[in-house]
Amino acid sequence: MASEDRLADTPHREKGGDVGETDRATTLSSELTSRMARTSGTRESSRVKCMRRTFLRAGGVGVAGLLASTATSAAASGGSVPGETGALTVRQPDTTTGHTVSLARTYENPVVVIKPVGFEGHQPVHVRLGDVSSGEFTFRIEEWDYLDGAHITERLFYLVVESGSHTLADGTTVQAGTIAGDHRFRGVAFPTAFATRPVVFTQSQTYRGGHEIVTRNRRVSTSGFDTRVQEEEGRDGWHTTERIGYVATEPTTATGFEIGRTPGTVTDDPFRIGFENDYDSVQFLADMQTTDGTDTAELRYRDLTSSSATLFVEEERSADRETGHITEAVGYLATAPGALFGDGAGGDPAGYGAGGYGVGAYGT
Repeated sequence: MASEDRLADTPHREKGGDVGETDRATTLSSELTSRMARTSGTRESSRVKCMRRTFLRAGGVGVAGLLASTATSAAASGGSVPGETGALTVRQPDTTTGHTVSLARTYENPVVVIKPVGFEGHQPVHVRLGDVSSGEFTFRIEEWDYLDGAHITERLFYLVVESGSHTLADGTTVQAGTIAGDHRFRGVAFPTAFATRPVVFTQSQTYRGGHEIVTRNRRVSTSGFDTRVQEEEGRDGWHTTERIGYVATEPTTATGFEIGRTPGTVTDDPFRIGFENDYDSVQFLADMQTTDGTDTAELRYRDLTSSSATLFVEEERSADRETGHITEAVGYLATAPGALFGDGAGGDPAGYGAGGYGVGAYGT
């Protein structure tokens, strides 16, 4: 079994590790046939492709059925932590359509996390944020560059927390903030050390570099962690500076929500997480805490129920067809709508949150 936070010194062909300590699910369905044309490793230049691809807010709600009305939002009204969670059902028709979510409250410097993506569509995919502001954020479901960019409807969950240090109703500490980061690992020091090793969620909050990216984490401790952005393997590995947001919180189980960390045994095989609570309606987020395997990868989830979620590490195929990934540790959050922030109302029953949802174009 690979130890946590081990980085390979030489190029390697990853192999799936032993799952262990899990309930093994059935083998994943075969991936759909895709365009496998390998992209060139052209470095982003001063022209920066993202300058030609900006997320634009569009009027209207649920335009062309891209962002369905099953979205919910729950704000921390009267709670000690300014934040909210929500659920979205989204279809990505192409590479140039962005989706805008209006938040239930106004923030000074919010951090948004929206991962992992479900597994309705089998093409490797992740979420890319385009803009985060005081009252809304814009995103798209982003396939890797060697694919066509269109992706069928997926279920997503998001977490929004105001930057700073906060305390949940049960006494759990939550810290959120942003750093400038690129393709190199950079250390993040928590403003205040945690009593126990936290679970960390990270995501780029900007779209400064036009190449597709995910974030990868390692060396999570009570005092800090390392993080970076990672492009597909078919690129040259270089990426311009983005603003990376993080939310770090102590593991806990409380009424209506739980925050936990798996052993370092999650691979490309299905891994079942059993919840401590039983939820009538559950919102689920997860992020890798380690970079044992250096191949470009992100988490996907499937079979989300009131008592469990199944997830796996998904590699992309821009450089080769091999997708086996060695063991990683995963942090996760499961919550009933609103429970994390002490508001059990569950948001707008009509399904549009406080301000509504819009669909816009990104790209020219």
